[in-house]
Amino acid sequence: MKVIFSRISFASSPRALVRRVLLVMLIWPLCCIAQDDLSTFPEGASYFDWLDKPRDFLSTRFVSLSNKVDSFFGDERAFQEARTSYLRFYGDLVVQKDGTSNFNPQIQARVVLPALEKHLHLLIETNAATTPNANATTAEPTSSVVTQKGVPAIKTPQDFFAAIRLLVTDTLHWNVSTDAGLRIHGFALDPFVRARAGHVKDMDDWQFRLTESAYWFEQSGAGESTQFDADYKINEHNLARSRTVATWSDHDQQFYYQQGFTLFHAINDNQALSYQGNIYGENQLNSHVTEYDVSATWRIRMHREWLFFDVQPGLYWPETNGFRITPAILLRVEAIFGDMACGCYGI
Repeated sequence: MKVIFSRISFASSPRALVRRVLLVMLIWPLCCIAQDDLSTFPEGASYFDWLDKPRDFLSTRFVSLSNKVDSFFGDERAFQEARTSYLRFYGDLVVQKDGTSNFNPQIQARVVLPALEKHLHLLIETNAATTPNANATTAEPTSSVVTQKGVPAIKTPQDFFAAIRLLVTDTLHWNVSTDAGLRIHGFALDPFVRARAGHVKDMDDWQFRLTESAYWFEQSGAGESTQFDADYKINEHNLARSRTVATWSDHDQQFYYQQGFTLFHAINDNQALSYQGNIYGENQLNSHVTEYDVSATWRIRMHREWLFFDVQPGLYWPETNGFRITPAILLRVEAIFGDMACGCYGI
């Protein structure tokens, strides 16, 4: 039941009156920050409605930094939670110490359909991250095709995805969606359904984000992924993040794990740096580590809000190579067209 301002009675005990005075003293600074005009109340408004704007102001200040960092660096979460149409293309050229290299092009597209107040989306993508068990690093060199030195091997995408996504809810703290479609592999059609729910909690200079994803593919079966991000806002230009991911594959009957730490640093509106380290593991036979890696990424906006270039040198210790050090460098060109390139990539 709402407590209407006009119905509040001040005939109460002294202890209750003291609590109300202390409450006003605590929340009054928020009113000053929000700079909101509180002189009038809309008819039927709750007495505490005037707290919404100060709360939203403080939340948005922190959320905007986290979202801008993810958007600028092309984090997959920014595209998964987008409500606008876009076309994204990026190509990764990975060069290894022995001179071998490979080029891996990917494409993503989202079209907002004119129904259900922009809650219905058409998805077309080749991103390998949408397939089960994809837990390799961006510049993971162990899967590279051995080629003649200096001649990159072009890794043509083998899987194409087409789906209809329903955005169930999208608020400041909740993002829930579900989709159904087909994975096309050669001449084979693999129907699938997926569901995703993300929740954000702000606490002072911390932001905690829990994301649950579940999927079912007719050929490879079901699976589930849990991702937990803990972001700490150091200042207006620096953000630290801990990311923990656990994925279960029914097809492989095992878990895949990832623990990563990242420091983001914004140089200016067009350049940013990130430093990251990751540990990967699985529980096949017994729980063990499958790879360590450390890398740094320099990302520059080359043209307006839609053309980016990345340089990512890294050191990798994969189990498949006896945990011997494997240096590699990734070069990426990325282009984003549509509403996702309307300025939201600035930091």
